[in-house]
Amino acid sequence: MKRVIFFGSSSFSVPFLEFLIKKTKLICVVTACDRPAGRGKALKPNIVKEHAIRLGIEKILTPISLTDDKFIATISELGPDLIIVASYGKILPEKLLKIPKLGAINIHPSLLPLYPGAEPIFWQIARGEKESGVSIFEMNSKIDKGEIILQEKIKISEEDNYADVENKLINTGLKLLGEVIDMLDKGLSLPKRKGKDIETFYARKLLPVDEKINWNKSSKEIVDKIRAFSPKIGAYTMFNGQRVKIFKAKREELKEENLKPGAIVVKEKNIFVKTEDSFISIDFLKPEGKKIMKAFEFINGYLKDLNEPKFE
Repeated sequence: MKRVIFFGSSSFSVPFLEFLIKKTKLICVVTACDRPAGRGKALKPNIVKEHAIRLGIEKILTPISLTDDKFIATISELGPDLIIVASYGKILPEKLLKIPKLGAINIHPSLLPLYPGAEPIFWQIARGEKESGVSIFEMNSKIDKGEIILQEKIKISEEDNYADVENKLINTGLKLLGEVIDMLDKGLSLPKRKGKDIETFYARKLLPVDEKINWNKSSKEIVDKIRAFSPKIGAYTMFNGQRVKIFKAKREELKEENLKPGAIVVKEKNIFVKTEDSFISIDFLKPEGKKIMKAFEFINGYLKDLNEPKFE
C-alpha cells in the first residue's frame, strides 16, 4: 500500500478520505483550521477534521501557512509516496509538491481545463451546463493546470441541484481514484496528457451578492441559480423587507400581461413569479426565521390578502 497524505476541507472531500483509509496507508490528513461557529463563536472543526477524528486518524494537521518551514519539515519527515487533494481550498506550494516520491494529484469536479477554481460545481449548474465530469490531474504550482491523468463525464439534468451533481461527481471520482491507486500499486506509470487549449471559466469563490435573485434575468438563469444554491444555502429574494430563500422552482409560461419582473401571481395553490422573459413557479421556499414550506403554505401565511405582491 502507498503512503498517502490527504488534503481536503469540504463535504466533497469526505468520501475520498474514507476511500483512502481502506485502499492506502493514510499517514496524515491536512485540512483547514477550526473556525468560529454558532452564537458563542466557539472554534469548530470542519467536516473533514470531524470525520478524520471519528475514523481514528492520528496525524491531523491544520496549518495556517503551507509555506511554513515546520509544516514542510513535518510533511517531509512523514515520507509520503503520494499527496492526494480533493477540495482543500489552498494552492500547494512547489516545495511541498516535490516531497512525495510519486508526486501530488488533485481530484477536481469539472472537465478541465473548463472551470478551474474554488467553486466548479456551483458555477457549472448556475451557468446551465448539461454535463460535467471529474478530472484527476498531476499538480503543479498553477491553479488546476497540471497534466490530466484520468477524466470522465457525467450528465447534469434540468432537475439536478447542487447535492445531486456533487453526488454524481463523487461517485465518478471514487471510481477514477480507484483506477489510479490500482495502477500505482501495480507499479504502472500513470497516463498523462495536456489539457485542451480552449476558453475556460474561472470558478471563483462565492460572494454574498451571488445569493440574491435578480428578477430581471431570464427564467432559465434564475432557475439555474436556484438549483446551484439548493439544498444547503438557498438563493434569496426580498419580500416585505425580509429575505425569502427559494429552494426549488421551474420555468413556466403564463398569459399574464403588463407585469414587471418580480411580480407574484397566485393561481389556485401555485406561486408564479414574473421574470425578464416569462415566469417561474416556486415549489419550496423559506421565509426568514421560518422553516422550509410548500407554495400553498406561503400563500396562506403571506399572500392571502395582499394586493399586487412582489419579490424584490
